[in-house]
Amino acid sequence: MCGIAGILGDVEPGVIETMTDLLAHRGPDDRGTWHEALDAQRIMLGSRRLAIQDLSPAGHMPMQSPDGRYIVVFNGEIYNHIELRAELSALGDTFNSTGDTEVLLAAYARWGVDCLAKLNGMFAIAIWDRKLRELFIARDRLGVKPVYYNEQANVFRFASEIKAFYGDPDFRPQVDTDALHASLALQFSPWPNTAFSGVKKLPPGHYGVYRNGAFTISRYWAAADAFDRAPMTDEGVRELLENAVEIRLRSDVPVGAFLSGGIDSTIVAAMTSKLEPRISTYTVGFDSGGNRFDETALAAETASALSIRQEIVQCTEETFVESLPTLVWYLDEPIGENLGYPFFELSRSAKRDFTVALSGEGADECFYGYRYYTLERFRKLASVFLLGRLAQAPLANRASRGSSDIKTRALEYVMQSSAARGFWSWATAYFSRSQLQRLSQLNPGDMDPILDHMVEASALSSARSTLDVSPMLDLHFRLTDYLLTVRDKMTMAASLELRCPFLDYRVVEAGLSVPAPEKIGYRMTKKTLRRATSSLIPQQVANRAKKPFSSPIPYWIKTLVNRYLRDAECVRDGILDSGEVERWTQFDNTGRALNPNKAFNIIVFELWYRLFITRSLQPDAGIDQAENGAALIWNRI
Repeated sequence: MCGIAGILGDVEPGVIETMTDLLAHRGPDDRGTWHEALDAQRIMLGSRRLAIQDLSPAGHMPMQSPDGRYIVVFNGEIYNHIELRAELSALGDTFNSTGDTEVLLAAYARWGVDCLAKLNGMFAIAIWDRKLRELFIARDRLGVKPVYYNEQANVFRFASEIKAFYGDPDFRPQVDTDALHASLALQFSPWPNTAFSGVKKLPPGHYGVYRNGAFTISRYWAAADAFDRAPMTDEGVRELLENAVEIRLRSDVPVGAFLSGGIDSTIVAAMTSKLEPRISTYTVGFDSGGNRFDETALAAETASALSIRQEIVQCTEETFVESLPTLVWYLDEPIGENLGYPFFELSRSAKRDFTVALSGEGADECFYGYRYYTLERFRKLASVFLLGRLAQAPLANRASRGSSDIKTRALEYVMQSSAARGFWSWATAYFSRSQLQRLSQLNPGDMDPILDHMVEASALSSARSTLDVSPMLDLHFRLTDYLLTVRDKMTMAASLELRCPFLDYRVVEAGLSVPAPEKIGYRMTKKTLRRATSSLIPQQVANRAKKPFSSPIPYWIKTLVNRYLRDAECVRDGILDSGEVERWTQFDNTGRALNPNKAFNIIVFELWYRLFITRSLQPDAGIDQAENGAALIWNRI
């Protein structure tokens, strides 16, 4: 696991050192750079290494191929590197290390871009071909590892995090207004765009080649292809998942697991404990809100049933308020995901026991676990007459009967004739189109082109059923740009590697191959996964209904509102409307936010704006665990 960066253009040699060191938290164990003059230009690559495989200097990057033609920097893990090493050795390749980077380099030298089909892992790869003078960049199939790129004034940059671009004094950050509006509505900006104008994300399952001043992007994997496969059996699903866990335990440093009260992390912990009986697990809890937010009791019950060690990490309002600006800095973008803070505290505490953590992300998207997926079932079932009667009931009357905003949005979803439009109405629950038009002073355009892009990129035309629509949109965008981005940035902020067995591409393809009705019913979700693992996990866990992980954070924000929004720079600079900001950041007489999620979204944007655009706010360098960490360097530039 590493942080990588590179730059190609008429730039000074010292730029790559600063870019790389702005990623120090991603790789505190080693640092390396490489550069070469190219006529009037220069190619430079940099790496900060978190040593996981082969802790010796033999794993140092940038790494050069034996013939000197290829130079690689690489972030992530190739889980099947042992099998690939054997295959390459049989073809005549020799190796000087036991790590995966040298295997990756040999695979590319032998097979070129076709090596991507052989890789089982999470990765962001950059390889410079000195002979052809071209840069190859690739991202793993599900987008577990991020990679950003920027073309500006005949200079091409790439990095694991956007903040690395600030190491180049010629980088000019500006707000991308369309991405901003998407972030406010969706909580994230769908790839390829970011909140920064001109900064793009390489899409998951894609690679790009930069040659002669042009960056050409191609797709090498598509999740929808799994729809054409024969359905995987329950036994087959279990065997693939067991192997996915097994190869993710390959490490030369200690490995642990994150454990919540749900089925996904329990499955991973159960399978891990069979291979590593002394596995340690960590669970996050909150010091307020009771069982509504705290899953430590459920997780403790699971840990006891599996006879595994469990540590509990408590999150507090005081620590959250003080650390949020720095966590937004780690995120790079205004992602309104309020679980970033507990995940950071979880990672920072777990780092004391292990450097690699297994987790349950990805199961909901490929085995259809979210409760709102069942709404399409009800949409198909419900009669037009019944829905018409419900739709005619005034919203005020429905509210008086205790209907919440979530129930109202659910009804709107059910009423949609298009499942994709239903997903959109659900996903944009933070700020609707009309609310966004009043909040933003930057003239929000029609959001439909964003949905059209998401529909096309998710290959919904290949879906076998409207039951596949929301999961495929989630798999391609919400998972990648929202959940995995936050998980990657928060774990890497603590110099911890996160591995997700459910995101093994073989497991994803197996899950998607099963017809939707076999995975999701009117009340039960993830039916296939529950059947496949029923003998491995405690019965009380297998029968638990899906409970979204939540936190009391939206109710901890009054101090943040008073500190950052009463004189908001995004209002001062004409980006957000002052009246609307005030409207969405009101509190009742107990101090609880009336619109906590909307208020939190606005707070995150204001913090991001101060950190990255006006630079009037600085991250707390004391939080950065890496020696001479990135936050300290950032505050100097």
